Amino acid sequence: MLRHFWKPSFIFFTCLIGQTIQINEVVSSNQATIYDEDGDTPDWIELYNTSTNSVSIHNWGLSDDTDTPFKWRFPNVTLNSEQYLLIMASNKNRTDIVVQW
Repeated sequence: MLRHFWKPSFIFFTCLIGQTIQINEVVSSNQATIYDEDGDTPDWIELYNTSTNSVSIHNWGLSDDTDTPFKWRFPNVTLNSEQYLLIMASNKNRTDIVVQW
């Protein structure tokens, strides 16, 4: 029981550190909302920078597995003030990210 206690605490702590970047929207069953460059419709996550400053998310991670919190790492990306970022959960491991959303 005690072995699993740290995981929620760790997730909560990392959320406090990065509170200027928030998950704004998640689509987990994308049927025809947004297409990637191959014409596929992967699930997607939208981030939003709520601050008045630019924030680098280089080497931040996204994952669907608590045992591997950095399953996918962000490339060298900076979100400007009040900027959105759309991330396709496509398993294609692309690093070209378009931040003009």
